[in-house]
Amino acid sequence: MVPQWYFSGDAEPKEEASLIWSDTYVPEEAIKKMRPYQRINHFPGSEELGRKDRLAINLSQCRNKLPQDYNFFPQTWLLPRDLDDFRKYLPF
Repeated sequence: MVPQWYFSGDAEPKEEASLIWSDTYVPEEAIKKMRPYQRINHFPGSEELGRKDRLAINLSQCRNKLPQDYNFFPQTWLLPRDLDDFRKYLPF
């Protein structure tokens, strides 16, 4: 079998493709339909790390639970949600 790749803008894998590259979120249903030989550049839940806002939320939650282990990233605010906290942090 000759390896084939497929770029999908709508995250619908083609059955004959062995590699699917998607620039959008891939629904879990589409991943479940994939054949054993197929590979994709996303995995379920990857948006929790790939989106800056979700990454900041997840790291902040980890820092709240384990502050000694999660002290490697700077104080982060999501605006406009955290605007009041951000203003309190400013020195002026």
